[in-house]
Amino acid sequence: MIDNIAITRLKCESPDIEPLISVLVPSYNHQKYVIECFESIKNSNYLRLELIFSDDCSSDATYELAQRWVHQNASRFERAIVVRQPKNLGLVKNLQFLFDHSKGKYLTYLASDDMLTVSGISDRLQVLDENEEVDAIFGNCQLISESGAVLREQFLAPHIAQAFASKKLLSCALVRFWGPGGPGMMLRRTSLLEGGSLGRLPDDLQFEDRYIYIRLAARGKLRFMNSVVARYRIVENSMSRSSLSAKIKRQGVLNSDLKNKHLLIGLDKLYLLMEIAKSNVAINKNVGILYPLVKLFWTINSVLLWRVLYQRNMLSRKMDLFRKYAMSWHKGLT
Repeated sequence: MIDNIAITRLKCESPDIEPLISVLVPSYNHQKYVIECFESIKNSNYLRLELIFSDDCSSDATYELAQRWVHQNASRFERAIVVRQPKNLGLVKNLQFLFDHSKGKYLTYLASDDMLTVSGISDRLQVLDENEEVDAIFGNCQLISESGAVLREQFLAPHIAQAFASKKLLSCALVRFWGPGGPGMMLRRTSLLEGGSLGRLPDDLQFEDRYIYIRLAARGKLRFMNSVVARYRIVENSMSRSSLSAKIKRQGVLNSDLKNKHLLIGLDKLYLLMEIAKSNVAINKNVGILYPLVKLFWTINSVLLWRVLYQRNMLSRKMDLFRKYAMSWHKGLT
């Protein structure tokens, strides 16, 4: 039950023409950026949107600014809601709250200091519409500074984007090159239901992003498109950067990987187990003076295994091309 809706508008114009897309915005102390975030959503070239904003008990004017903007722009959306949580939930529970109250067939989420590109929603929707076996798609992002200046046109380096684009490499590539831009994800709402490919987020989850991506990829339900779909802002004093120690971040990664390890098989699982071992060593350092050597051992072995996986993928691609050529040649003869 939502008990502090700022505003709700419902329109029933041509509901069957295009699917409704839920745009979910979890927020905490982003008064400097929240209006820019909202304006980018408003300017999307996709028409059927619902906007759900959940302020996680900010100590600044984020909620008041959001409430005022939504009152002024509610007619742009088929459903527009602003909620202020009575106490701080943390990002994972706040995101689950947004998932639970979305109505769209598809949904995308972004922090209130990030922005969407004009075609970011429609581009991802096209991929999901054309690939019914896929439950989620994520794209590349433009990296921007606190002031909005462009730092990089594409957040992901070309070799990482190439690895993400491979269905067979995606799970391990996410583990090895973790760090896709936060606002790049779009999901089918059915994937969030009990028994769905993602399901509900665990209550004890510390970092939701790695868990979501690797869980979907391990089940073969995630794809990557190398198009810029959002603008990802780097804020130096954000919770994900300066406020958390390296040990806490590593513990969050380990927590996520342990929850997903049973979903992987074969060499993919072996690679994840190596990363879990590296995380355990880095967190506990219980090998004393041998710590540098043990760390080096796991690092070297994970690099070697990645090379095996990469070469296996390249060989598979070559075999696929050969089969296509052979079939084409055979058709030509007949």
